[in-house]
Amino acid sequence: MEYDPCSPEYRLDPYRIYRWLRDEQPVYYNERRDLYALSRFPDVIGALHDIDRFLSGMGIALVGTSGSPHPNIIIMDNPRHDELRKLAARLFTARAIAAFEPTVRTFVRELVDGFIDRGRVELVHDLTVPLPILVMSELLGVDPADRDHFVEWSDAMLRQHPDKPETIVAGRAGGQAIGHYFAEVIAQRRREPTDDFVSVMLANGSITDEEIIGYCFLFIVAGIETTTNLLGNGVMALDAHPDQRAEIAADLTLLPNAIEEMLRYEGPVQGLARTTARDVELHGVTIPEGSRVQILYGSANRDEREYVEPDRFDIHRSIRRHVGFGHGIHFCPGAYLARLEARVAFEALRTRLPQGTSPDEVVERVPAGNVRGPMALNLDFVRA
Repeated sequence: MEYDPCSPEYRLDPYRIYRWLRDEQPVYYNERRDLYALSRFPDVIGALHDIDRFLSGMGIALVGTSGSPHPNIIIMDNPRHDELRKLAARLFTARAIAAFEPTVRTFVRELVDGFIDRGRVELVHDLTVPLPILVMSELLGVDPADRDHFVEWSDAMLRQHPDKPETIVAGRAGGQAIGHYFAEVIAQRRREPTDDFVSVMLANGSITDEEIIGYCFLFIVAGIETTTNLLGNGVMALDAHPDQRAEIAADLTLLPNAIEEMLRYEGPVQGLARTTARDVELHGVTIPEGSRVQILYGSANRDEREYVEPDRFDIHRSIRRHVGFGHGIHFCPGAYLARLEARVAFEALRTRLPQGTSPDEVVERVPAGNVRGPMALNLDFVRA
């Protein structure tokens, strides 16, 4: 068996491969890709917290650094990471995100209104992609007329494939387009400040324009992809477990824990890379200095060493911790926001389309090794 994050077999079912890795090769090396992989929960957690030996500054994606030439905290090491992370912590507090809930509810209601009379919807196109784009665009103060561009640019960056050079070219172009756009926004906000995130960041004298652009890039790309795939994977999990879907429809207070189980069971981010600052000895294997190491969140979240019956989806599971949003200093700063969007969206789906089911068809997955989610998701439903 082989772990190749770009293979069709991996995209179809990574969990069979993850189990083999955990049991047989917890420190795995793919010579063709020149890539190591860590798959067990204790090793994944350990690497995410060992920031002196596992570095992010040389890139966290299998292709390039992340599609943008601009610095952002996800591809930074200390001390600059912690300095800029404090700004994200102020922007994404639980209180600030809670105050944004009415806006999220408005977006969800408008999106559902757009398809509720049809009886059938392609959910990725009509809900799971546009919702986080609308939310992030609102927070960043993006002109509504420009939102469609962000779909094109972010999709290009997030669909890069190491074996398809044309996708890498398109991804880089998308990153550059976002950079140029926000350079203009920064100049405009400097002249006429508002209450959006760009204006708040400009008010912080210690951050450069390049770092602001990096933040915007991170918000747009990571905020869209994570939430889109959390929603898509969650719909698929509930569709496969109609008894649990019915429980949530009858009692929406079950949703917060159900969302944590969705993040554990089939997380939107399956893994991100680090680079070793020096040789690392683990399980009798030496990972040389300068090696690219894939940290497999998706495998860790299915590890029997951490969870009882990890391959079973259970909205009542007591979840002490998971790595659906990462862990350590690079824990996703937008986790509160993603959880809010997921809760509001699933509330709407369960109350307004309570009998929605996906037709029996093979779902094509996103062609990227570090993320997992449906490319399209058709849903038939009966309006409440």
